[in-house]
Parts: sequence; C-alpha cells; structure tokens
Amino acid sequence: MNKIVNPRRFARVKPSGRVSNAAKIVVGPKDPMIDCALVDFSPGGACLDIGSQVTLPLHFELIHGNTRKCCRMVWKAGRRIGVTFYTSPLSLTANPVAQVDPDARLDVISS
Repeated sequence: MNKIVNPRRFARVKPSGRVSNAAKIVVGPKDPMIDCALVDFSPGGACLDIGSQVTLPLHFELIHGNTRKCCRMVWKAGRRIGVTFYTSPLSLTANPVAQVDPDARLDVISS
C-alpha cells in the first residue's frame, strides 16, 4: 500500500535556465554580510547552506539576485537552516534601532 504520509503543502520552485544559488545574509546595517548558498526555495521559505558555523539571530534579511526578503529561522541542522519569509513594515537597513516582531498584532486607530 503506497500511502503518502506527509505531502508537501507547496511545490518547490525550480526556475528554468541558469540561476545562481549564491545568496547573502544581512544581520544588521553595520555588520558584514554572510555568504550562503540557496539549496531550495518555495514562495513561503527556503533552505540555506551556510559555509561555516555562524551564530545567526532569529530574524534577518536574505539577498538573492535582486530580491531582498525578510526571514525568520525555523530550524537548523548542522550547516543548513530553514527559513520562512514574511513581510515587514520596517527593514533592518532602513531603521537599525527598531526591533520588528512579525508575530506582533498591530492595532489600527481610526479617527
């Protein structure tokens, strides 16, 4: 009996043509960028291979090509980490003092 136990929710995106798997991690505006390799990615997240044992914060930005994404680390196994993408009202480079919590609830005050 061939039964799929845990099917993936989202199919992985495999672009056609030659695409570089080189990416960079931005921890803060004054910190040096960390080189990494993009193993696979989907619309909601990615798997990254960081070359050395680097301590990363839970939230950072990923630059791949001309795309910049806000990331939250969800798992780590050796040199590989899994991240999920989220939209942030503030960028790490735009406002280095602000700490953005993507899970925080924003209340809108109407006048």
